[in-house]
Amino acid sequence: MKKSKSYHLDIRAHRKNPYGLLRHSYREDGKVKKETIGNITGLSLEKLHAMRAPIQGKPSSQTLPAFTKKNAHKLSCDPTP
Repeated sequence: MKKSKSYHLDIRAHRKNPYGLLRHSYREDGKVKKETIGNITGLSLEKLHAMRAPIQGKPSSQTLPAFTKKNAHKLSCDPTP
């Protein structure tokens, strides 16, 4: 079965520190499955919310930070604007 290319940002918090999970959703055997593509750390909750629109292919009015690839599945950014 062919998987569609729908991505979304799942925002979570651990010890009051927000982080994002870049995920891909698809159906398999009639059930919705989620595959985590990577983690996004080092951003405020507001900036994570601002990232949702561009990930879904919509325009964003905010300037987004540059990222550093820490390993195959983890992205981090400089917390300064």
